[in-house]
Amino acid sequence: MRNRRGLQRGFSLAELLVALVFTMILMAGMASVFKASLSSFYTSGETISSQRRNRLAMDLLSDDLNVAGQYLTLEAAPNDITPTNPGFIINPNVAFTGTDIPTADAVSDELLFYFDDPIPFEGRLTVDVQGTAYYVASGLPAPIGGTFGIEVPLGEEPSKIRPGMMLVTRGNYEHKNIVTASVNGQVATVTVDGLFGEKHLATESMVIARPAQYVRYRIQSRNWDPEKPAGIGVPCLIREQGPYPGLGAFVPDATQTTIVAENVSRFTVALSADRGVTWATGASWDAIKTALNAQLVASGAPGSKSVDGNAHWYRSVPVLVRINVTTRTAQARSEFSPAGDTLAYKEHTQSLVLLPRHFGLKF
Repeated sequence: MRNRRGLQRGFSLAELLVALVFTMILMAGMASVFKASLSSFYTSGETISSQRRNRLAMDLLSDDLNVAGQYLTLEAAPNDITPTNPGFIINPNVAFTGTDIPTADAVSDELLFYFDDPIPFEGRLTVDVQGTAYYVASGLPAPIGGTFGIEVPLGEEPSKIRPGMMLVTRGNYEHKNIVTASVNGQVATVTVDGLFGEKHLATESMVIARPAQYVRYRIQSRNWDPEKPAGIGVPCLIREQGPYPGLGAFVPDATQTTIVAENVSRFTVALSADRGVTWATGASWDAIKTALNAQLVASGAPGSKSVDGNAHWYRSVPVLVRINVTTRTAQARSEFSPAGDTLAYKEHTQSLVLLPRHFGLKF
């Protein structure tokens, strides 16, 4: 018989080493491809997330700007707007702290504006409400105020109708301020600070609003990321709302403060009175107004050649507003560095240009 021992030989050590080297080379190549794919997945995901935050911020800003200068007292402009807190103002290059953005770049514009804020439902009178015309015609003494019921739609909360709010009639836009309010079922019984001028019939619609509200947009730090060092927060675009302060300092209502977008590194606002040919910017609000006046002198309508001396100039001048919002990725990565040797953020800037709905809408 033939010796089978020679037919049962395995791989030699040299052959095993060669196979192992080839396997390691193949695995190294696969690891490199996997690492590149994983990096591409993370970077593209963060970039898309940054762009999505930017678009959401633009949607909210667009909605808000369209109520800037919204006065529900249509017969006359509100008389409480002061030069200390204009009805529309841009404070440029305001520094913010508490982030990893370099100090020289950690500046943001602040946008503030005045408006009347209707709550998201209307009420209907439960009874006829007499006006001063009735008492004058009848020779009866007119009461100081009036008390009546307002029914709200099912599913809405009449408790949202509170003292300090304003009632506006749908019929002729008369308005009165609510002094007291109590709730029974779907009806809020309110007392107002005076009589309406005309009679208003039961079931007539009433707009209920928080009058004289002030809104401020700006960048602030929020300490939300536990991976960041102590004292280093996330730069966020913040929307703050509260009662119009008149001559005092603006104090936002904490319950109406919202985060519009996270990881916002820049927020800038500019104005144009010449249809976007030039844009008014500057180091201060006075400088912006000076540039805006120069545009109006060249292309403004007769009687609208200046924004000075008129607290409600934006209701007389159709001014375009341009807002640039720059968002960045949540993490700094070497893939976002031009040389690939340092950690860097990738930024995305989106612009919004619109003519606010109430700008140029004269009384």
